[in-house]
Amino acid sequence: MAWLLATSRIYAADGAYAQREAFAAALRALGVAADPTRVSRWESGASRPAPRVLQAYERVLGLRPGQISVVAEGITRSLDPTVPVQREWFDVSPEEIHSELDALFERILSPGAHDGLDWLQLTGRLTGHAQVYLRPQTWAETASLLVRELCRSVGVAHVRRYEALRLLVRHPVAQRHAVKALGAFVTHPHAQVVSQPLILLQEVGDAQASDLVLRMLKGPPGMLRRGAAWVAASKLARDHFDDAGQAELEAMVMRMLDRRHEPRIGLDTSLIDAIDVACCLPRERAARVLIRLRNDPSTRHLAQTLHRGEIVAADDSRRTAVRVAEAIQADLATPQRLEPDQMLVRLVREALFHNHKERRNQASLLLGSSPYGPALHRHCLDLARGADDLVAMRALTMLWYGAPDDCRDGLRELAWHDPRPHVRSRALMALAHVRGGVTADVEDRVLEAIAHNPDPRARHAGMYALGMSGAETLKLLAAECEHLAPVAEWWIDTGPAIYDED
Repeated sequence: MAWLLATSRIYAADGAYAQREAFAAALRALGVAADPTRVSRWESGASRPAPRVLQAYERVLGLRPGQISVVAEGITRSLDPTVPVQREWFDVSPEEIHSELDALFERILSPGAHDGLDWLQLTGRLTGHAQVYLRPQTWAETASLLVRELCRSVGVAHVRRYEALRLLVRHPVAQRHAVKALGAFVTHPHAQVVSQPLILLQEVGDAQASDLVLRMLKGPPGMLRRGAAWVAASKLARDHFDDAGQAELEAMVMRMLDRRHEPRIGLDTSLIDAIDVACCLPRERAARVLIRLRNDPSTRHLAQTLHRGEIVAADDSRRTAVRVAEAIQADLATPQRLEPDQMLVRLVREALFHNHKERRNQASLLLGSSPYGPALHRHCLDLARGADDLVAMRALTMLWYGAPDDCRDGLRELAWHDPRPHVRSRALMALAHVRGGVTADVEDRVLEAIAHNPDPRARHAGMYALGMSGAETLKLLAAECEHLAPVAEWWIDTGPAIYDED
């Protein structure tokens, strides 16, 4: 949080607030008690700023609402789930709260009349007290609508809705309704987006949620099992599984690492998922995995990952992270520079190489929300063109956090011409996150990539790109293509990508 505040101030567009004195004066003009010493404490991590301070940063620096505040609070809750949600509105009268809730529900339930800020306000009001009453049907409808929007929102729109839904999942009254909505969504037979909604189960520590994750992890390879592996690793890190659950996960990891059962196709993402879970097992269970698989080539990979926490050699990860960070900083043509920015190097390294998917996710989110975001995304394209398959895939995944428009042509080039099928698929999905997505002039190109492709990942990527773009082609597929019709209908029902316009 401290790094995000400091870089956002120092690299502000006009450079007017590079000095703390001028910035503190601007905060005071908004009614925030601030001086250079307090700014220094916030930006060094010595003290945690209140939400109103984070929001004041956004206003002074001309950032989108939530670009700092929602990201910073969300990351704090991710890395330390015991941190309570801060509330500052308890002096508001009940009449005012009821009036505001009426207006918020009216906007939320009106298609196209709301954005992620409305969701944050609504869930903040509903979860501000331990006991709050809504009709069960209202809870269910609210949670279900939020899940459906979360799965197709992009950039800050996604961050806002994710944190809004996290408030519901962590609330004692709203939790069962939110978890039920999440379960119904991800287990739909034709659901095309499951990981982002599913990972919210890491917030639920009860046995029922752990059992649900175990059942999904037992399923066949695919999106649901990948998402379940992410959640299982995060729940292990939070000590949500009892001894029996840990034993079951140990056995599952053994099977996932045994490549005799599931032949490798392209980049072995299933192996990487298994290693993520194995690294979060208690030390003695992870050691048993190593012993039992001592004759398997994957053991060496797992051993180095357990030792270092990274999935490549230390020299390789350090060298790549430093090179990318230097290139990003060179792109920022401002007189104020944090050079070298060691936190930037650290975050790039974690986003690309950390074994724990949740850590990669949080690092990518921080980077994308920082002033480095646009330059980072352009250099991600360069990484994706490189020879290393794993780095290419990780770099393209980082583009999902809000790729700028100038990445469109580079992503198209990768999606159409890269010789690696898994890179083509990932580039196509990243293209869907550029505003406007797949435009009408290239819909036929996407159809060619999926029409007779036996690779399920390629078909999923193509349908994802068409669905997030709201392509007219979906109606044709729903009517005339038997094997793709259910997926096309799911996308038509769910809707295209959401970008909050503010």
